[in-house]
Amino acid sequence: MNVETFLKWKILPRLMMLVSTIMSWRCAEWFMALEDPTASQSAFVSVVMLEELKEHIKFEEGVKLNDNGEHILYNDSLGYKTLGIGHLVKATDPENEMEVGTVVSQERVDECFEADLKIAIKDAETFCEGMEVDDNIKECVTHMVFQLGLPRLNKFKNFKQALLDGDIETAQAEMKDSLWYRQTTNRADRLIEKLGKSA
Repeated sequence: MNVETFLKWKILPRLMMLVSTIMSWRCAEWFMALEDPTASQSAFVSVVMLEELKEHIKFEEGVKLNDNGEHILYNDSLGYKTLGIGHLVKATDPENEMEVGTVVSQERVDECFEADLKIAIKDAETFCEGMEVDDNIKECVTHMVFQLGLPRLNKFKNFKQALLDGDIETAQAEMKDSLWYRQTTNRADRLIEKLGKSA
């Protein structure tokens, strides 16, 4: 089995996501059973949930490696230069002047991912401002912001209104009625199903 086939099957990401989901579920059960959680216990749960979010995004984004298992610059499905875990190379990034196929260090990949995730979480909070939504919905929105960016997600006006109205079914329908859905159908379907858990 070559590296490309192994990566295509996403065996390790799927296993890590499964372990992360089980861990988060058990952690949530433990936390809910506490009569009076302390601040440190609440902080611990937040860290665990953040790690689960990271693993889910890593699974959805995937990575592009060379035959030596190293991260490389690549063009995404729309032809934009990308590195690591879905980081769209900006004009100010040093990688902007590098050729597709250039090796990128794990440290640089991690740096970009942490920065992009921090922005996505902040932008998801902005998008959900004024809404009465649970953590599951916020996580779905974070996924969408990470992939699309806040300006593009803000164009989903009917989707946003449906969330404001607490109408999950309409929100799901609006997710499906989009160019985003047609471009990344499998990923979108998983998010649509996940959003349905909040119905």
